[in-house]
Amino acid sequence: MARRPRRNRFFAGAAASLILRVSLAVTLAILSMTWDTISPPLSVTSAVLGCLIASGFLARGAAFATIALLAAFRHEDLAFLLPIAAEASSILLVGAGAFSIDELVLHRRLTGWRDRP
Repeated sequence: MARRPRRNRFFAGAAASLILRVSLAVTLAILSMTWDTISPPLSVTSAVLGCLIASGFLARGAAFATIALLAAFRHEDLAFLLPIAAEASSILLVGAGAFSIDELVLHRRLTGWRDRP
């Protein structure tokens, strides 16, 4: 017996991308407030990248810039930065998703989530 196709399968990948983007944006917002005042440009850059990623505007570029920012950041505990780098690299690989400004502007799905038959 053949399986019936699910109607809302598309929304699972789109919701996962949205949750991932919001999670990274909140993490970058917290990180921008907790960085010391020794480097205000890093704090401001982190906040701007968080806004870009949350809105889904140039999300892959912002995720790449986040990884570059974390590489430039000097912190005693590198395990503190690994989850942030993992989230940014997964956005870099997967894309912005359906609920993003990139999708509205370019009129196509910018996600790497594939639907199984």
